[in-house]
Amino acid sequence: GMNVDTTVDAKLGFLRKGQMYFAKKKERDYQIMIDQKLIDLRPEPLVNDYFDITVAYYFKPDYFKCLDAAEVLRTKFPEEIYG
Repeated sequence: GMNVDTTVDAKLGFLRKGQMYFAKKKERDYQIMIDQKLIDLRPEPLVNDYFDITVAYYFKPDYFKCLDAAEVLRTKFPEEIYG
């Protein structure tokens, strides 16, 4: 097995690397699973976390889930400009 630091920051960094890998490979199902895990792990998820999962659903394509994710993004960050 792999030896992975168990602090939250280390987990987030490890997951972010996986997210970028699967995004580059266009493996949207794996990317979405990791995007959701990043959102779940962060005490305060970032606007980029929600944007990333929205874009992943768009390119999957799963437009209904994309719209749902975009609505969460818009609701949680009403003052932000996305994209």
